[in-house]
Amino acid sequence: TFAKNDNKILSLYGLDEDEDGIEDDDVANQWFIGYPIDVYYQYQPVGIYQAGEDIVHSHQPLAEPGDVKLFDRFPDDGELNADDRVITESPADWFGSFFFDANIKGFDISANVTTVQGVIRNNPYLYNYVDGGSLRGILNGVKQDYWTPENPTGNWPRPQESNDRLFIWTLGLQDASYFRLQNVTLGYSFNEAALAKMGLGKLRIYVTSQNPLTITDYQSYSPEKNPNDYPEATSVVGGIQLKF
Repeated sequence: TFAKNDNKILSLYGLDEDEDGIEDDDVANQWFIGYPIDVYYQYQPVGIYQAGEDIVHSHQPLAEPGDVKLFDRFPDDGELNADDRVITESPADWFGSFFFDANIKGFDISANVTTVQGVIRNNPYLYNYVDGGSLRGILNGVKQDYWTPENPTGNWPRPQESNDRLFIWTLGLQDASYFRLQNVTLGYSFNEAALAKMGLGKLRIYVTSQNPLTITDYQSYSPEKNPNDYPEATSVVGGIQLKF
């Protein structure tokens, strides 16, 4: 099966307070005309400041080598302000599921695969210690390729013991697309003619598993859960079906 769900804000309050001939957005609630109702509106990271860059005269003069570099929408104004924030759409592009069932020479297998593609989620596990993670480099968080003077190609800001680096929270937006093997069962049914000689009508052994595999680049317990939520359980169960 395949499903796609599109939504777009067509109009809000009919206000035009700046008199530019365009209906005003509701920035406080992050509702923007022409965009889905669920978006992120924040600064966009574009890299890491390197040693030797002219940081003092940039739009982030307080940054240091190894800090997060942000996208500057209006480079001519020479500063970082609220106008530099970027809209990022979060809803999934599409959803899908696939069911497979087959039998051959006594073996049977069935599997159900689900997928969500194009969804963007904020992952506080990467930067917020309250949610169980941090990018300070000293806690039991997600291992990253940190920037250091010896590793200038690192794509995560330099670790710091006491405080988070400036704008580290902007790194939380991640693609949470995934493929999940939701259920799979493998069984074998013994030959009925041979079983009849033993006074048995049917004998089948099987093993079934729930959520045994999830493929995703989302760096948390589950692409569908918040970091401090309990993730989906994985289970493996075996059994015997016997009929006299």
